[in-house]
Amino acid sequence: MTYNLVKGTTIDTKIKANLYLFPHQDDEAMVFEKLREDLKKGIKPLCLFLTTNSELKMAHRRQRESQNFLNSLGVANENIFFLGQEFQVFDNHLMYQLEKLESSIQSKFSNLTIDSVIAPAYEGGHHDHDTAFCLGYRLSQFYSARLFQYWCYNGADTKLRFFRVRKPILNPKTSQTKLIAIKRSLKDFLRTLLIPYFYPSQAKSWLGLYPDFIFNSFFRQIYLTEVFEFDLDKPPHSGVLLYERWRRTTYVTWKNCMLSYLKKNL
Repeated sequence: MTYNLVKGTTIDTKIKANLYLFPHQDDEAMVFEKLREDLKKGIKPLCLFLTTNSELKMAHRRQRESQNFLNSLGVANENIFFLGQEFQVFDNHLMYQLEKLESSIQSKFSNLTIDSVIAPAYEGGHHDHDTAFCLGYRLSQFYSARLFQYWCYNGADTKLRFFRVRKPILNPKTSQTKLIAIKRSLKDFLRTLLIPYFYPSQAKSWLGLYPDFIFNSFFRQIYLTEVFEFDLDKPPHSGVLLYERWRRTTYVTWKNCMLSYLKKNL
């Protein structure tokens, strides 16, 4: 089924807030330049963390790490929401918990003008990321907002457990999109070098992410993608998706779950 996106509202030309969806604590590092850019323009970034760790001590540690990183960018604590902790939505299980999260988000920010929803890309890297993209679609419809996706990691054009970080997939068969370059400052480049410092609990994960994260951040343009149309009946790229290689779930299982969710309350 193909889903079309509406344009952002033109009733109020003053942008008041952008909604950021982060499936996990540390996903904000993949789009920190845009967060900083919003703050510089006076746009309020609302940062929503959608899952939590099942171990309480680790959950609190990861929350502190993300909070410290966002604070270093200038994001106020009042604009950081750990919904996964509030509703006990655990890592790798986001696709089964979307309805209560969607309802909560709609009620929390019903009095604000949301110009844009910024979600992880539909890229087949982590199924929680792809799930958050579908939630982003529903929220963009509710708020009549534009939908942007930021790129984390995916297995397009790779094999085994290898992946690419912050590398867009341009597939006109599955989506109609527009690449938008993120403006970066010298301070952003310096902050890129320090990213693992902010997430000591995730040192093992960043050991794998960091080389390609650094290469692409320094030697390639980083993009957001505005989404106008997408089709979940096709995977985001050919071949086996990364989360399938990692045996977390299958594309068919994920797709059926998302199609069921998206068809509700249309």
